[in-house]
Amino acid sequence: MGHVCAEWFDAGQVPRLNARIEAKIGARDTMSISYVLLAAGKSSRMRGEDKLLRPVNGAPLILHLIQEIKQVVSDVIVVVPDLSHPRAQLLSGKGVRCVPCPEASNGQGHSIACGINALDDTCCGVLISPCDLPALTAHDIKLVISEFSSQNHLKVVYHSHQGQIGHPVAFPTFLISELKNLKGDTGARAILKTTHIEQIAIKSDSTGPFIDLDTPEDWEIWENKNKG
Repeated sequence: MGHVCAEWFDAGQVPRLNARIEAKIGARDTMSISYVLLAAGKSSRMRGEDKLLRPVNGAPLILHLIQEIKQVVSDVIVVVPDLSHPRAQLLSGKGVRCVPCPEASNGQGHSIACGINALDDTCCGVLISPCDLPALTAHDIKLVISEFSSQNHLKVVYHSHQGQIGHPVAFPTFLISELKNLKGDTGARAILKTTHIEQIAIKSDSTGPFIDLDTPEDWEIWENKNKG
């Protein structure tokens, strides 16, 4: 794994960081960085329920998350099973690009490759995350973009907490060819283990980049904890 810099943002110090972040993220950065949202999974552990349609703050999870992303990133690519899927239908007119991935059931690597193949040539970097992140906020995303931009879009950037890598992960464009070649269950994190590119870990106390809910029981516990 590449070197992890000992340069940290304290994500808990939100009031102090807000002005700094806004100053560092200009229109050029947000317009030229793309976001690939992986929403082609089967929700197989939800016993028949589509977790991406589960309500979060009054909206289906997939719409809630896109609302957070669109506050920061203009070009959003959503990878879906097919364009007739209820998730894709729900996103009509929401200002995102839906990309079908018929091979998504063969593993996340296929979904990532589908999304990366849809990138514009003009983008200067790409953020990637799964869609099952009900607590991810625009602020969490801004922190990643801020550090990514300060590194001239040349280093991988992600949230980190107690050694765990959070979402989204920002990738420079020179890694796009490797991302395009992912297949099966090989996710983007495999590249982090094999590449020698320098990586920046943002020390984070936010739960948003790390919470993903895979079962009805997970959802029930999280919903009860966040009532009110």
